[in-house]
Amino acid sequence: METFDRIQKLMNENNMNDADLQGYCGLSNGVVGKWRKGLQAPSTKAVVDIAKLFGTSTDYLLGLKDDDSVVSKVVEMTDQETDLLDGFRQLEREGKRNVMSTLYVELKNSENLRLGEKTSGIA
Repeated sequence: METFDRIQKLMNENNMNDADLQGYCGLSNGVVGKWRKGLQAPSTKAVVDIAKLFGTSTDYLLGLKDDDSVVSKVVEMTDQETDLLDGFRQLEREGKRNVMSTLYVELKNSENLRLGEKTSGIA
């Protein structure tokens, strides 16, 4: 299945026409019709925006995988993990950067603590 076929499938599943998709993703008028006719391919930005809109992956849209879900493996999360993820998604870009910076520092500290525990018995 080609990229546009996958986009069209998602549009159909979501009762969306060309104008809707163009409006949601900030695309030029008529561009979806050009994709349909094979006159033009979706840009990288358009593929990314469409994947976000439909909650799928760019890999799926590009035909690199057949599963249209972003996460193809079910992962059990605790309530705390779910709250953290929900909160993270609500942050603006700068807030997300701050959280990630803090996370990296904490992981580095945790790794150093574990290494210290492993070597503390060595004389």
